[in-house]
Amino acid sequence: MRAVNTVKQKNGFFSFESKDHARPTNLHRVVDNPHNLWKSTRPKQHEIQRAEIKARLITGTFILQSNAMKYNKSEVSATCKLCEVDDETREHLLGRCSALNRLREENFTRLKGSVSDDNKCTTITQDLDMLIHIILDCTHSSLKDLVVLSPEQETNIKRWSQAYCERLVTHRAQIISSKQWVYKLYILSFRIN
Repeated sequence: MRAVNTVKQKNGFFSFESKDHARPTNLHRVVDNPHNLWKSTRPKQHEIQRAEIKARLITGTFILQSNAMKYNKSEVSATCKLCEVDDETREHLLGRCSALNRLREENFTRLKGSVSDDNKCTTITQDLDMLIHIILDCTHSSLKDLVVLSPEQETNIKRWSQAYCERLVTHRAQIISSKQWVYKLYILSFRIN
């Protein structure tokens, strides 16, 4: 992996940031050539919101527990609030969190329908890293030799993955919210007794 170093000017001061992780996207700096994520998005409000969620996951700007821990070292644990087993990373959320298994299974049925080739689908779903890469960017050059997809399949997978990411994030928020509510009720019950 290659480190990315940037210098930013903020309030008249320069700060140096180093990011030591690779992004699984094809980032083009051409204004007339938007990322494939945006090319497959229809101009409808709910589809744009789905694309925004996926874009935040792709770029690493969606705050998960592992990100929050980096910025609040002593206050926040990196452990996933859903399964409470592993650190909550993007990969954990998209493919490993046991609390989201049922939702994941339901949505992979739609992925199988989008691919429409059992061999391709087996290849994709058996390798978790490839599956996560397909979810984030099915047009990435590193996947071209491993899985050949038609333009229609690519578009279907892009749209499916946007809906999948939205469902995961929404379900995650609902579970966390309900756990916090239960915890508050638990604390209140001790105060009453």
